Amino acid sequence: MLDSALKREIVRMCVGVSVLSTIMIAGFAVFGHFDMSVLCGTILGTSVTLFNYFLLALSVSHVVNKHDEKNAKLFMNISYLLRIILIAIVVATAIKFSFFNAIAVILPFIFERIVIMIIHMRDGKNEHTRS
Repeated sequence: MLDSALKREIVRMCVGVSVLSTIMIAGFAVFGHFDMSVLCGTILGTSVTLFNYFLLALSVSHVVNKHDEKNAKLFMNISYLLRIILIAIVVATAIKFSFFNAIAVILPFIFERIVIMIIHMRDGKNEHTRS
């Protein structure tokens, strides 16, 4: 299913997004805007962000092991479309229902990109020190 390197990347993403989400909650609290909608929004946003990343990892693993180039592109495009639809539904739900703080739902999706950048910078720095 998933090789050890992919599992390691998923764990790194879980840790990174969780840390940034915790910092976000602290920011809401410091500025006096923390309430249950922030907590619920953070849980929803973080969970869906990590689920989205897991689905991406599964898709990549599946494509690498099973498909030729033409089918791989089609599979990845469909996977991308379905994951974007999932995110759109979650964000629309957060905006519609006051039970969720929409900002707390949306920010973890941005945190995913931040974690990816940090991982690439750290891995790049490690590659230079090994050489």
